Amino acid sequence: MMLNKKILYILLILFVSSCDWYDLSEDEDPCDYPDYSDCNTQEPYKAPLKISLTINEENPEPEITIYLGDYEDKKVKETFTTKESYIEKDVVFYEKYSVAAKYIAGTDTIIAIDGTEIEKKSSVNCDSTCWTITGGKIDLRIK
Repeated sequence: MMLNKKILYILLILFVSSCDWYDLSEDEDPCDYPDYSDCNTQEPYKAPLKISLTINEENPEPEITIYLGDYEDKKVKETFTTKESYIEKDVVFYEKYSVAAKYIAGTDTIIAIDGTEIEKKSSVNCDSTCWTITGGKIDLRIK
């Protein structure tokens, strides 16, 4: 009787270890339960130019100039001052932008310059088109 139990256990172990387990996840269609948490389905027509600045006692309201293209081309789009250390300006896609901030440091004038290109890209997520924006960050902070 003991021998029969041992044989039965051995056969059971061999049977279980030789089986190909059926993986249900292979048959699941990701579109059955799509994840749209990171999906912007509205096509953007403008994008934010995200500008980080230094605001301090010497520079409470620096002058900011936004240029179309490279700074050296001097194609001024807009000039303004701000008291905020972070601002956003709406701009169009597929353009290069350069931004300059004029700071004072004692008797010196410092001009910080940065540039970016802004693009939009689409991807298909099941039955929807998702849009993402790349670029647009400008860092003009000084130390």
